[in-house]
Amino acid sequence: MAISLKPSAMALLRELEKNNNREWYEAHRARMKAELLEPIADMLEAASKALARTAVPLQGDKRTLFRMHRDTRFSANKLPYKIHVGGMLTVDGSKRMDQGLGYLHCEPGSSFVAAGFHMPETKFLEPARQHMLDDAAGWRRVLRALDKAGLAIDDSSRLKSMPRGFSAASAHEHAESLKLKSLTVSRQLANSDWTKGLAVDALVGIVKDAGPLLRFVREAH
Repeated sequence: MAISLKPSAMALLRELEKNNNREWYEAHRARMKAELLEPIADMLEAASKALARTAVPLQGDKRTLFRMHRDTRFSANKLPYKIHVGGMLTVDGSKRMDQGLGYLHCEPGSSFVAAGFHMPETKFLEPARQHMLDDAAGWRRVLRALDKAGLAIDDSSRLKSMPRGFSAASAHEHAESLKLKSLTVSRQLANSDWTKGLAVDALVGIVKDAGPLLRFVREAH
């Protein structure tokens, strides 16, 4: 049976956005848990089971669900709570993301699923960039496979110039890929996808479709 959210779940997140304070959250903590946190944790577990015997057996459950509390220590935004619920799938079912991940994001009007490597450190990206040069045909196949699945690597975070150590590759066919700071793909989810029980299939689907990307980057390390 597909796991879904109650229609009131999105309304609850909208209420949180309007009442982002400790008093409101404490008064609605039980509803947040029952209508959002627990069902989405169940979705992560269901996606894990669906991926268990595939080439991309990422896994997650309530332990890979992100906390609702925001870390406001170094932020100008001092609101205490996130206005979305997010959780991920990883290789070992922890919050370690360096082997690639699947991500599920629930936010009214802005929900999505994603997969890949989100803003890794430069020292992690360097071998992946070198692998793009050493196996140009392999990276070409990755981009082709993603395109066939209707996906493109998010280029909203990219360097303006070639990364340090790669200036000689400025004319290379993959020069623009070398500038990427994140190697992720995503698909949007409608609010109705949650109530129709379609979120798990969407998460499983994007992880499978991102398989060539995940494997290529892992090969570099």
